[in-house]
Amino acid sequence: EIAVIVNPLSTCHVRDDSLLYETLNNQQMHLCYPRIGAPHDRLMVDDLDKARDYKLYIVQDALYLTAAQRRLIQSKLFRRGHTVLWIYAPGIVSDKSVSADNVGDLVGMRIRHRETYTALHLHLHLSAGDHPYARGVPPGSEWATWEGFGPLLYVDDPGATVLGWGGDVHNRRPAFAVRRMPNWTSVYCSIPVLPPTVIRNIAREAGVHIYSEVDDFVAANNWLLTVCACTDGRRTIRLPRKATVIDAMTNRVVARCVNRFDVTMKFGETGIWTMGDE
Repeated sequence: EIAVIVNPLSTCHVRDDSLLYETLNNQQMHLCYPRIGAPHDRLMVDDLDKARDYKLYIVQDALYLTAAQRRLIQSKLFRRGHTVLWIYAPGIVSDKSVSADNVGDLVGMRIRHRETYTALHLHLHLSAGDHPYARGVPPGSEWATWEGFGPLLYVDDPGATVLGWGGDVHNRRPAFAVRRMPNWTSVYCSIPVLPPTVIRNIAREAGVHIYSEVDDFVAANNWLLTVCACTDGRRTIRLPRKATVIDAMTNRVVARCVNRFDVTMKFGETGIWTMGDE
């Protein structure tokens, strides 16, 4: 129910020594998305026309988009109540220009930029503690990028609800915002360090089934479920339908005809279960 969209050609428009990908892909995509509590697919933007519908789309590494790719995103994503989470600067590079306006036209919010490059870590500060996307996150929570990079983009749109502020220690501006569109929801974050809890909240509000409410690694399909524990302790695993749960390693029946089960795990322990129809 979650698709992460990338455009491999984006790397052609970034310097070889750029530190952007340390945060954008390593910190955000590789270490965060597997811990949302729900599985995700990764799609190349050119394959969108062949893909099924998802409830949440995360436009991740898509700094460069052609006009045809932009139209494909708009026709596939901007409908049916989908939620689209835009990370950093989607489409900032077009075939004709490099501009924050390219980002704003795509995400449906007015986006500005600062010319200054910073070598300092960038910080994202969550400010809206009562918003559904902030559920379970203490107000004022803050996360930092591994590296500094630029340009620094920010939201300047009276129609958007600002949920977080970002930038360096000297200058913070609206960096995390949501805007409801007629047929879809646009969520934009210019500082790519959203934690699993926040993205889990976005996914839940989009109607995505959440298997685990903690930051466990989760992989699943319609019959097999894998969870790797992020902490010691007991957790409740919720299933998308009633099923007989069997430990795939021991063939032991864990529970029959249930839509949830409890399991106690140690940090780093991996559980693998089959979900059989009754």
